[in-house]
Amino acid sequence: MTVAEICKYACTYLLNKPTSYIVAATEGVNWINEWQEESVDLIKNFATQALNGCVANTWYSLPADCAKIYEVRDSSDNIIKVSDYIADLGQISFSYDGTYEIMYYQIPTAVTLGSSTPDCHALFHKVIAYWLAYKKTSLDAQNIETIPEDQVKPSNYPWEKWEALYEKKMASVLRGLQRRAGKNEVEVRR
Repeated sequence: MTVAEICKYACTYLLNKPTSYIVAATEGVNWINEWQEESVDLIKNFATQALNGCVANTWYSLPADCAKIYEVRDSSDNIIKVSDYIADLGQISFSYDGTYEIMYYQIPTAVTLGSSTPDCHALFHKVIAYWLAYKKTSLDAQNIETIPEDQVKPSNYPWEKWEALYEKKMASVLRGLQRRAGKNEVEVRR
């Protein structure tokens, strides 16, 4: 789904509002990028980088798209203990000389237009729609607080409901992806 399609789904199917209720080109783009940044370890877009001939206690640059390190392996494919390396401010240093492969959570590519597609598994697209419903209704609730006391305020802005539905939908998708991965992941050792 594109940003515009996700926004349309959130407006018409979830919130029962006109498609203009969430402006895809501004609110949709900004909120989807915010969601991608906050969900980087759930999206699980992994990338790897090899660092050959590393010298102990020397700093090496991590890739610009590295959000967080998932694991580090040595040249024998052994997972390196976290205590044997330090990662900080886009750099990494190892306790021992060697060649290493870093697997990391990759920062998702930002969406820029209504026609952009979020950089995540397609199963997350409807989850994002629930996130948009939550964000929009919570923004509406904040705006209600600015209405003067002598004016009538709408009584029902269900942002808490949308937050709970978003969390439920996210948990369901994550469970589904874990079940799917469990069926397909077979470790091959040679």
